[in-house]
Amino acid sequence: TESSGDFSLPDYMPQIAKMLKVEARIIPSGKYIGSDRAEFSGSVVYSVLYTGEDGVPSYTNLSSDYEYSVPLGAAADCDEVEIYDEPTIESTTVRPSGPRKLSIRSRIKSLPHVIYKKPQQRAELYDEENIEYQKLRDVRNVMHNGHFESGEFELEDVFKLEGSPDAEPVGCEGSGCISEVTPTFDGVMCRGELEYRVLYFDIEAGRRSLFSSKRKLRFEKEIAVGHMADNTFARAYGRIVSADISSAEDSSDISLSVIVNICGEYMFERKEVFVKDVYSCNCNCNVEYTE
Repeated sequence: TESSGDFSLPDYMPQIAKMLKVEARIIPSGKYIGSDRAEFSGSVVYSVLYTGEDGVPSYTNLSSDYEYSVPLGAAADCDEVEIYDEPTIESTTVRPSGPRKLSIRSRIKSLPHVIYKKPQQRAELYDEENIEYQKLRDVRNVMHNGHFESGEFELEDVFKLEGSPDAEPVGCEGSGCISEVTPTFDGVMCRGELEYRVLYFDIEAGRRSLFSSKRKLRFEKEIAVGHMADNTFARAYGRIVSADISSAEDSSDISLSVIVNICGEYMFERKEVFVKDVYSCNCNCNVEYTE
């Protein structure tokens, strides 16, 4: 699918002289199960860096929406259905269409997942009353899988900008990854790292210029799933929903607030007992044994 938009920058921002860089970040925001289709939606946040006519860099954030749907298939007839997707941005193109106008288009590739529990009809093994029957049971290995999600939670950090006391923060962008997923007794423990870049204006050689400062923030989050087996395998991935920075008037400290959401899936194998066969007999039999 694609996400695109035509944007007009506000009058207080300088006119576009040269595009420097555009970074796109995808945020899945919605999912819905219809009668026969699974519908997904979200938005793409663009971090735009350009220079004005005076050569001074300027920075702004823009966003556009996207949506797509896939057929449910056999899951349309089931009551217990769970859906989620893994969208990624394949390419982003930007084209200035005016002094303060931009046309941005992103191509999105997504892998949707539909997990459903197939209903089983109850089987009548015997009809007659007072009949002798015997059940043969068999133990088999059964694979269980599922999906987990942490929901949105906040990560915070406090730091000082490099440079002069007059440094002015203007924006923040970054990415996160889950480096370790460990199954616990009743869930999974996810450990990851957030790498973000803070953009700020500062004075260098008497000229106001745009600088960036990279920082890393490690975090961990335990997600309750239920009882997990010893042989559980799990994988997870993190998404940055939003990132905001603020500065206090009476302090040079910069506060960072990042909203993160972790999604993943797990699978494990355990033994379960099944009825292999049922046989019955209601008549007398004469049996002869020979050596």
